[in-house]
Amino acid sequence: MSPTEDAQNSEMAYRLLEFSIVIVANDHNPSIINPDFLMINEIVDKEWRRIGDAISTPAFSKVAYDNNLSITVDPNRLNIVDGSGDLNIPNSPALKVARKYVEVLPHIRYSAVGINFRVFYEIEDPDQAIKSQYLKPGIWLESSDDLHGIGFKFAHPMENGKKLITVESAVVNTMDPSDGSVTQKTGIMVFGNYHRDCKEYPAARQLDSCFGLLPNDWSDFNSILAKLGGNHV
Repeated sequence: MSPTEDAQNSEMAYRLLEFSIVIVANDHNPSIINPDFLMINEIVDKEWRRIGDAISTPAFSKVAYDNNLSITVDPNRLNIVDGSGDLNIPNSPALKVARKYVEVLPHIRYSAVGINFRVFYEIEDPDQAIKSQYLKPGIWLESSDDLHGIGFKFAHPMENGKKLITVESAVVNTMDPSDGSVTQKTGIMVFGNYHRDCKEYPAARQLDSCFGLLPNDWSDFNSILAKLGGNHV
């Protein structure tokens, strides 16, 4: 059975690559975000071990830890990424960092928060799989030119925001932890973005309400994966 036929006849086993929380603001101050500030204010746990060199400048800051969590900040965006693949999303350390950051810095002019999921299903010919599973035959599939990528998006309104689901063919690099070798895997990537605007000032209370919706967003995203023909993550 070919990979495409296998994808058509069985549920796709998605793998969580990344969960992230993005907090948009007009006046983040990257220069104060450094390992000492994060630890002293208990935004991160003291037990976390930093990996790599931390960057702290007026324009951009980044700190990464050995639990696969990273924090990057520019004047308009705080991005907290959990790349551990742990499916216990409601208890992700990224959520703890987001809540504590807002608690420590409540008077930043926060304007929005995004809850994001990124999952991957490995398959040999993702373009053909997407065409055969999700797209109706038509002239858009009859071009004589080579196809080097295919995808589609769904956008839905939510209270105070919107939900965007993106499905596309992709290539990801996978590292073997035993020897550090890197191989490329082809497959189908699904992104889920749950964006909510924050119109209050200070917005700490509204942000905390948005963070509280994380279990609902995660459940909703899994239901979408099921409708797309995949296993729950």
